[in-house]
Amino acid sequence: MGEVYRARDASLERDVAIKVLPPSLVRSEERVRRFVLEARSASSLNHPNIVTIYEIGEGEVSSGAGDGVDSANRSQMHFISMELVSGDTLAAKIHDEKTDLRTLLGWLAQAAEGVAKAHAAGIVHRDLKPGNIMISNDGYAKVLDFGLAKLTEKVDLDAALSTAPTEIGNRTTEGVVLGTVGYMSPEQVRGKGVDARTDIFSLGCILYEAATRRRPFAAESSIETMHQILNATPTPIEERNPEVPAELRRLIRRCLAKSADQRLQSVKDLAIELREIVDDYENLSATATSASGGSGSTVAPTSGGSGANVAPSVTSGAAPPRRIPWIPIVVTAVVIAAATLGVSVFRKAPSGGGALPELKISSITSRSDVDDPVISPDGRYLAFLAGPFDAERIYVRQIATGSEVEVLPPQTLSPESFCFSPDGDYLFYLAPDPEHPGFRGLYRIPSLGGQATKLIYDVDSQVSFSPDGTELAFGRGLPNEQAAEIQILNIATGQARRLIRFAEPEQVNLEPEWSPDGKLMAIIHSTGQADSDYGIALVDVASGKVRRVPQFAVTDPREARMVWLPGNREMVVAGLINAGSVRYSMHVVSIGDGKSRRLVAGMDQYSDVSASADGRQVAALRVSITSNLWSLDPDAPATPSRQLTFTSGSDNAVGDEFQLLADGTVVYQAAGDERLFLSAIAPDGTAPRSFRDDLADDLYFLCRPGAWFVQRFDRSDGKITSSIWRFDADGTNRRRIGTGSTEILCEVSPDGRTILMCNWGRVRSLIRINADGGDPKTLTEDSAGPSADISPDGRLFVYRAFRGVGASMGIRNTVRRMDDGSLVSMPELPISAVNVDWILDSNTLAFIDRSDPATNVFRFDIRTGATTPLTSFTDGRVADYNLSPDGRRLAITRYEGDVRNLWLVDMDGGDPIRLTHFLTGDLFSARWTPDGRRIIFVYGDVAQDAVMVTNFR
Repeated sequence: MGEVYRARDASLERDVAIKVLPPSLVRSEERVRRFVLEARSASSLNHPNIVTIYEIGEGEVSSGAGDGVDSANRSQMHFISMELVSGDTLAAKIHDEKTDLRTLLGWLAQAAEGVAKAHAAGIVHRDLKPGNIMISNDGYAKVLDFGLAKLTEKVDLDAALSTAPTEIGNRTTEGVVLGTVGYMSPEQVRGKGVDARTDIFSLGCILYEAATRRRPFAAESSIETMHQILNATPTPIEERNPEVPAELRRLIRRCLAKSADQRLQSVKDLAIELREIVDDYENLSATATSASGGSGSTVAPTSGGSGANVAPSVTSGAAPPRRIPWIPIVVTAVVIAAATLGVSVFRKAPSGGGALPELKISSITSRSDVDDPVISPDGRYLAFLAGPFDAERIYVRQIATGSEVEVLPPQTLSPESFCFSPDGDYLFYLAPDPEHPGFRGLYRIPSLGGQATKLIYDVDSQVSFSPDGTELAFGRGLPNEQAAEIQILNIATGQARRLIRFAEPEQVNLEPEWSPDGKLMAIIHSTGQADSDYGIALVDVASGKVRRVPQFAVTDPREARMVWLPGNREMVVAGLINAGSVRYSMHVVSIGDGKSRRLVAGMDQYSDVSASADGRQVAALRVSITSNLWSLDPDAPATPSRQLTFTSGSDNAVGDEFQLLADGTVVYQAAGDERLFLSAIAPDGTAPRSFRDDLADDLYFLCRPGAWFVQRFDRSDGKITSSIWRFDADGTNRRRIGTGSTEILCEVSPDGRTILMCNWGRVRSLIRINADGGDPKTLTEDSAGPSADISPDGRLFVYRAFRGVGASMGIRNTVRRMDDGSLVSMPELPISAVNVDWILDSNTLAFIDRSDPATNVFRFDIRTGATTPLTSFTDGRVADYNLSPDGRRLAITRYEGDVRNLWLVDMDGGDPIRLTHFLTGDLFSARWTPDGRRIIFVYGDVAQDAVMVTNFR
């Protein structure tokens, strides 16, 4: 990896270790990016069993000494300054000092604790070996080199095992090998995507070596060693060391399972078991029978059916978060979801007794592409969606063993909204109904796989069961009637009846939750009156009467999900909750008085909550995002991109949207202290500043010449009010636009003079108002959401409108005039057109055609209907486009697999040029600077996993 020096930090007066990386390792933009990202993430880990990183940077070094050294002998070197550990490696302790096994296990338990800390932060080591674990002179194990494995070059595979270096690779790209030969997991050897369980396999190899003084997989060449990892079972430990306790042998076998799904699933659990073995070492027997099951065994679910084939799957890539479509009757509030690393919360001891147990939040899927998780009523199984885009599968996972069965094969149009039947025998889900285009059907499939059966169509929500399981409730939107209903289906007869109907101005989230006693149905509801909030409403199943849970409110009803707890007195609610913060969180809410308590800290986004029947386990989807601002020169595609901000987690992450002022200043949203605030930075990464005091928790903003416009949400007395404010370009001279308390910012004209807004209570109307104030004018009342795009000359706007009558009601792209709201007569845009925006002038629109497999960009003339392709990709997927200020080039954000990169396309033709070369992560958004000399973009990593919350009652 480079040379390591003992050095003296003169400013802090401490000894440090400095690792200097040679130039050959830092020529690749991708390697430097991953090095900086993961090294900074590792530097944020504060744990006694992880070597502390003090600084990551680069500096000029020379090959000579003293003054007058020729500049030709100087070069820029990347370095890491870290904690200096005096001691020996674990390899030396095992092989040179012949340390006793119990002591070795104590150190390995410490190392496992450190790795568990990293895993909780989303960091996988991928190169654990005895040489990467230091034992300090005072007896502490220290894990080294998090994230550095991705910088090393490939070498001859026949190199000696004792000096075998790490090989290049990454955690989400398949076909690339990463790891040290002899300690690689099978998935690493195959070049497949890896997750935290690869570290468990490596620790199993180290444990085997500690117990036997021999590696479990070793041969004359690296290729032969890799073959052993894939196909051979290690020599039984008892043949090499008959004194090893049977309990330890069993634990090592579980770590060395060939299939990641059959291994021990948590390094934290490994650390706990090692501690127990160390504590009870003298009483353990080497001959006692331990649990059976070699490394190649398959553990199938034990109930709910027989004959199911277990099909473990590790899928690379993180799909962007999906949400259940919001019924059109409901307000579409504008929010930015920040997400981060989960933090366990400790509860204070009650005044009259001892301390309550520690709240526990643990990942139960060990993958980053999970969606729609739901736990079975008996708490034994978890159903979820996973897989690459356009090929997602339904899995059911046995929580205790980690075994998974694929219930539904890859689907082009993803199923969603899963729910187990009360007896756990069936899984219910929604999917597009081929017999009724445009509608979703409700399907039922055996929990461990089988034939799916459609029960009913036109279902718009996850279903909820009556306590006896004979009926289920669901939501149905009626956009042509501007209404919505909760219906109850008799499963045996297939007959549905209406429980309650809601019509504008009422707003509802059609996600009914049936109470355990069967008497109530809970929904998210608003009366639609001015200043009203969204909260929990309880519908009496017998009478249909509605009463509101007092005090408790949610900011965005689309994202709110809830589940009852036993006793009918409390619910767990996940979503954007009115509790002094704009992050998506989880609360336990009392339905009697609306009082709530927060379950989780940090800025993670939690959604899709479900609970076991006894209420002891709550499963949820956790989305974590780490993102930063980057800059590149489109005229120098070979020049590496430059990182402008350096955050290490979502607790301080950059938001996925940003704006540019006329001078190129980047205004962006950042997280800090569990709040969101606006910050600004120059396009070269200098002059950072923030507006924490004045603009905290602002959710949406737009920048125009000389000014920026901010959507403000105020929270007080259990209410949420909204208003629009204008600021000068330097963030001063704040003034309010309009006088209402439910105003939502939709769009600002390019010259900054005119605003399109809507009212919270009447989301279908788009309203024009002068940016300096003045009488508002309603332009249309058929909008499908609070968004629109104003033409370059400010005369026209395009938006998505409800069109048609009755069963033919649909949403189409529509153009109106800004002065009076009158319709513009024009040919119809394709129904498959998305991301519609003005391009070049007020006669031309651009759009992405989602009916095209490569989702290319097209130009559309609103006068003639002439459609011309602007891109001609034959594979991948175009996600977004951005026109340069001179109108001559398009910056294209494009997927290849599940990774997005930027491409440059000349409007006059020519081959596209790739600008970034990221192999992992996600590129969220990109914009040209006003002078067209640079492109600013947000890049980072997204992880979605299912978590289990326990000890919260």
